[in-house]
Amino acid sequence: MYKHCLPWRPLVCRSAWARPLSVSSHLKPVDDVRFQIYHGGAVHPTHGDEARERAATSARVDWGIFGEARPSTAILALRHPCLNNGELSKVKSLYASKLEEGASVAVVQDPLGVFARTKLLQPPSEETATWRVLSWQSESEQGSGRTVRSPVESVPACDVFGGWPALSLVLSHPLRRLEHEVAFMWPAPVSSVVIMRDGEAICDRHAGLGSLLRSSEQLSISIDGVEYPLEHDRCASAAGKMAAKDRDRKALKYVIWSQAGGCCILLLLWAILEWQMAGKFTQSHQACCTLQHGPDVSTSHKHFKDFSAADEQEDDGWSSVHMGCNDSVALPGEIWADTSSWHPDNSCSNCT
Repeated sequence: MYKHCLPWRPLVCRSAWARPLSVSSHLKPVDDVRFQIYHGGAVHPTHGDEARERAATSARVDWGIFGEARPSTAILALRHPCLNNGELSKVKSLYASKLEEGASVAVVQDPLGVFARTKLLQPPSEETATWRVLSWQSESEQGSGRTVRSPVESVPACDVFGGWPALSLVLSHPLRRLEHEVAFMWPAPVSSVVIMRDGEAICDRHAGLGSLLRSSEQLSISIDGVEYPLEHDRCASAAGKMAAKDRDRKALKYVIWSQAGGCCILLLLWAILEWQMAGKFTQSHQACCTLQHGPDVSTSHKHFKDFSAADEQEDDGWSSVHMGCNDSVALPGEIWADTSSWHPDNSCSNCT
């Protein structure tokens, strides 16, 4: 926040920009004015949380249980000599000329954690202590019960700013919309904004803001014909990348621990269920044995074993029987063999 951050100091010397600035008919260029861009996610080492990222993201959609769906952002900041002390009163006075009915304004309520870009719905007047602005709450937030229901809000006049020198934007924010963001950040009314590289306008207006971070050489922003350098703050970008990696690492750790805990609970429930099923099966088996063999299961089982042993012995006796015949008893075949010499003629001769 501007109240608590360190004084603003330029990180790059103005002499590093070799291109001479052109002069506009209605805006005199200031030597120390420039723009800076860097990766968001961490507090700037010099200017603090100048884009109020924490206040702006707290009122948006839910980024998942562990914040794993939060997109990567970039901070676009204006470095102006009138903002070196970092006081909110200086910021308000710098953007006071842009306050008018229907204009885009910034509502800054640091104690309440509010930083919103909205629209002023009434002409600014020093006589009124509160001004009506368009509600910055979404429909889902308005119906959650913890926010207002009306689309219009009344906020203290001291919390309404005609602009703000730093904005947090997603990396996919197109360059064609970046012109409106620069106009909001500039402390005076703007008629034309052009993003330039090597003195020429960037042709791909649908490219994302991340393309400026990947290739940040010889970038400038032309405001009403006056070019101002657009520098990449590499120190702040390194801190932002490290903070983003730490956030992703923590989210991944939380997800792994939550999944591991769920698996352990499922295994414990499965073991308890198996134990209960085994106990019920043993009880049912004992009940069946009691119904079949009577109360004294062990004695009945012993008698059954003895009976089975006796049957086995009888089976052994039958299996030892051998087939044979008695030689002292003549078989029918032998008897007929002795009478084979009998002939009817012989019998008749004997009769005679």
